[in-house]
Amino acid sequence: MQYLRPLVHPAPSGTWNVRGATPFACAGWTGIRPQATAEDVRQMVRRYLAAFGPASVSDARAWSGVGGLREVFDQLRPELRVHADESGRELFDLLDAPAPQEDLPAPVRLLPEFDAPLLAYADRTRVMTDEVRRQVCVGAGVAATVLVDGTVAATWTVSRKGAVATLTVHPLRHLPPAARDEIETESARLLAFIHPDAEERRIHLLRSA
Repeated sequence: MQYLRPLVHPAPSGTWNVRGATPFACAGWTGIRPQATAEDVRQMVRRYLAAFGPASVSDARAWSGVGGLREVFDQLRPELRVHADESGRELFDLLDAPAPQEDLPAPVRLLPEFDAPLLAYADRTRVMTDEVRRQVCVGAGVAATVLVDGTVAATWTVSRKGAVATLTVHPLRHLPPAARDEIETESARLLAFIHPDAEERRIHLLRSA
């Protein structure tokens, strides 16, 4: 029903760790159209590319679940920049999107569970190999991950026991010393953000896989 009709979650809407029926209310009074217009779909594509471009038509389709996007991309082609990947497949982006140099190093980033960059593409090998994906995407879960040079290199977890907070990094591939140093620095920053009141913060970077 959430995909077919305009609905809202009346308060209290939080259902994490709460069992039972989720309350809904009709949202007709909001003015939301029950059917998307052609311009709505074009705007959705623009918003998708603003967040995840460069991306292919199949990437946008996999992310949105909306069919018929090839025609939409063709309509938008005059306002898009077109790239090609190693296999010659077209990748689209907004004209004013930043275009970093190919040799620009990507900083280490710690992403939370279910973070969109891991799920926004049909071809997820652009961010992780199939072997790594099997360790990150288990059942319905998507682990919190560490990006090194723009691709998934590890997973991470946080635990708290009393006044001690611990962030543990589990490598999924070999990590050179420079990458390990950068991971430890970024992990310390994140742990301080998550648990600013902890009296002690520990970073455990396990041995490389």
